[in-house]
Amino acid sequence: MVKIKKAIHKNTKDAIERAKEDGIDITLLHENLSRTPTERIENFLRWLEFAKELRKAKQKKEKINSH
Repeated sequence: MVKIKKAIHKNTKDAIERAKEDGIDITLLHENLSRTPTERIENFLRWLEFAKELRKAKQKKEKINSH
């Protein structure tokens, strides 16, 4: 069991290092994981609402430009 945990830890550590090398900002991942599941869902719902508003604005603009 200890060997499995060490292997998982090493693979995770390797993946994190590869992500950093590829330019991925993992501080955002750490920040998100520091939140509670409820906070993460609330944040997701805020972003979803923002995306809906952007979609509406795009449709409105397209409608105006088509006339």
